[in-house]
Amino acid sequence: MPFWIDFIHARKVCIDYGLKGFLDEVEEKKIPIKQYVGTMLKRFYLLWIDSIYEQENILAEFRREKFEDLITDFQIKDKNQFAIAQARIRQKLSAQRPDTSSFTSRGTEIHVLMREAEKRRKILPIRKLFEKIPNLLLALKPC
Repeated sequence: MPFWIDFIHARKVCIDYGLKGFLDEVEEKKIPIKQYVGTMLKRFYLLWIDSIYEQENILAEFRREKFEDLITDFQIKDKNQFAIAQARIRQKLSAQRPDTSSFTSRGTEIHVLMREAEKRRKILPIRKLFEKIPNLLLALKPC
């Protein structure tokens, strides 16, 4: 019986707050009392969203399909831009690559590398070779 007294009191408070229409509807639809709070919150949030939607013109103009098309278009352009950036980097690095077809003098880094590449014996250890061609090494393999 105390539950019924609490219910009557809570119902009166809700009616005083202007929720009679809500109470009539949940009673008419025979929604269990335990679900009243969840139902009320859901209704409150839906009404709140509707009121914001009416106040903000940008939301009224929003179309999901148009937005998804914009996302797809951006993804395509992003992939294209990535490919363009790779090509630019390759072109820039290729332009900086030294010309190995002609040797100017015996002491140049290109000459040292070409001579070591032709050797079959007494090849310099890799660390010593890298010490002799630091600039050329970075020009050939910048990363």
